[in-house]
Amino acid sequence: MAINQVSVAQMRRAGGGSRKKQTTTIHIKRDAVVEAQNMDLLRACYNDWMQLAERRAEHRRFMRYYSGDQWGDLVEDPDNRGQQITERQLISRTGVTPITHNILQEYIRNVCGQMLTNTYKTIINARREEDAQAAEMITNAIQACLDANENQTLDINTIIALHTMGVAWCKITYTAWDERNVTDARVDYVNEMRIAWNQDCEDPRLFDIRRICELHSYTRSEIIGNFAKNAYDEQRLNAILNEIEIADRERFEQNNNKASDVLESMDFWGSANEINKYRIIEVWSKRSRWVLWTNDRATFDRPKEYVDDINAIEAEVAAENARRIMQGVAAGMDEDTIPLIETERHYEHYWYCQFLTPQGVALLEMESPYEHQQHPYVFAAMPVIDGVSKPLFSDLIEMQRNINRQRTMLDMLIASSAKNTLFVPEEALEGRSIEEYADEIMKINGVIKFKAKPGYPMPEFLQRNAINLGVFDVLNFDMQQIQAISGLSGAVQGQVAKSGTPSSLYAQQAQNTMLNFVLLFERFNNYCKKRDAKLVRVILQYYTVPRYLSVSGRSYGQTATEYIPEKAQAIAENYSLVPSQGMDTPVFRERINEYLMDMLKGGLIPLDMFLQHTTLPFGKQLLSELQALQQQQQGGQGFNPETVNNVQQMASAAAGQDRPADAEPRAQQMIAQILGNNYQPSRLPVQQA
Repeated sequence: MAINQVSVAQMRRAGGGSRKKQTTTIHIKRDAVVEAQNMDLLRACYNDWMQLAERRAEHRRFMRYYSGDQWGDLVEDPDNRGQQITERQLISRTGVTPITHNILQEYIRNVCGQMLTNTYKTIINARREEDAQAAEMITNAIQACLDANENQTLDINTIIALHTMGVAWCKITYTAWDERNVTDARVDYVNEMRIAWNQDCEDPRLFDIRRICELHSYTRSEIIGNFAKNAYDEQRLNAILNEIEIADRERFEQNNNKASDVLESMDFWGSANEINKYRIIEVWSKRSRWVLWTNDRATFDRPKEYVDDINAIEAEVAAENARRIMQGVAAGMDEDTIPLIETERHYEHYWYCQFLTPQGVALLEMESPYEHQQHPYVFAAMPVIDGVSKPLFSDLIEMQRNINRQRTMLDMLIASSAKNTLFVPEEALEGRSIEEYADEIMKINGVIKFKAKPGYPMPEFLQRNAINLGVFDVLNFDMQQIQAISGLSGAVQGQVAKSGTPSSLYAQQAQNTMLNFVLLFERFNNYCKKRDAKLVRVILQYYTVPRYLSVSGRSYGQTATEYIPEKAQAIAENYSLVPSQGMDTPVFRERINEYLMDMLKGGLIPLDMFLQHTTLPFGKQLLSELQALQQQQQGGQGFNPETVNNVQQMASAAAGQDRPADAEPRAQQMIAQILGNNYQPSRLPVQQA
């Protein structure tokens, strides 16, 4: 006798499937008690933000040095005790012009150049061979999404933030793109001046983060567009915004200030420089609660989680188990063999999001809507020691200052040394003024007539070199030290080696110097892996309808051009996705082309497979022409001379593009294989049907 089962889906629960909850969203609900609790949360966030004030000030100072303003540090004014002036003003008083030799700009350009020329691309590998095509589809989906987000631009900001702040953040959401008129995953760079987190974190991976806040500056129309769901919400929002209006000052959305001024004067509760915007504080906090896990031994479904009315759910499960036991015993089954629904209470943590005004009014609050059940932020950080990550510029700033001082001192010594000073006895002027004498002596081919008198010296020029040669030694030492610490050596910069330097030694110097960048790029690559892993999960959750993808790169098959949610979800639920990173550099692509060509010559792969995976500039077009020729041949039409001519023209045109030196012979070989062994490049063969 079959056991009648009650579907667990009919029970009251927070969501179906393992750890999948129904997001509870609350819109613009005024409550004095709740707003008082929200103010306590905002004060905790304000404390987090203030604890980062020193690091934000250090970041602004580093950015000044990076942009070339390296004499802007404040020092005490010796003429006015208690007041401060910039170093530039102090040095300028002596008549010396401060000189800047910006090593930091050169260093950052080198680091960004290495990052952009040695790029990595996330590749989704399937554990099972039958899932390979679906994995390729997901790989193209994430690459297309990163391209749409102009990811390389964000990566440059991330690299600079690691140098100036020691930590960088990005945010991954799924939202509407007004400029593209689509809804898609979005990767946003979070400015260092707008984010804070609990500063008692000790874990170097920041696993102990429990609170993150981000400061938003929205116009009135942006607030209504983001948080109003109907006309009633719009009225409530306008009423709230009118309450927080500053001094009844009119706000016009066409008025604005420079972003640099706003960020420099950023205040947690709202900046006076943002005359047309309102402060909204997004807070993600980790909360905890009791949940109920159920596992139905009869259906072998994945365990389900219940949040609301746990006692009622346990009562329903107990009633269902009692019914199963009664029916099973009546059918002659042993009670121990009857499959029951197992339950277990579990105390779990979850992330909760709130969009709050500075007065504690919640415009929107909800549990994390993402299936990964985390906050949407991803961080990149230099090694975190005792809760602090050290910016890379902190090792270079003082050396940069010393170089500027030494260079300015050299300029001052050169300017103050005696150069071409003319000594003229008064008796030699003979009625001329000193100005007339000076004008004549400085002329080319000038002639001055005077009577030489015994006992009086002749006019002469005085030149003295007052430069202390030790200054050059100090300057050279500082330059060598900053190159050694930063890794900015001549070998890495591609400078010409000294005469007689072996090529092996030059290559070894470049390789050894790159060790200075290993830690930076390891931290950056770790950030990219975490970002792409979270982005994949967002894509799998929200790509619910088929969509066409722009093919990213040259090595994707036809199955990767269309995203099919059913295929993606099938392998995602089986945990068969393995994110990894693959290189995408010119040298790497050239090596792949060489391997493909060797396999083609050896007969290990067919020509169409070679053209499908090669990155040669004419590969895809040649593959298209090859498929057209094959279709003509299968239809009994023979080869079309015009099509053959197009193939040859493409190969000839590819010779002038960015390609290996032997690309033209390779193209001729491929065309010869298409048209037969009798093909000659000098004429167009026509094969009869």
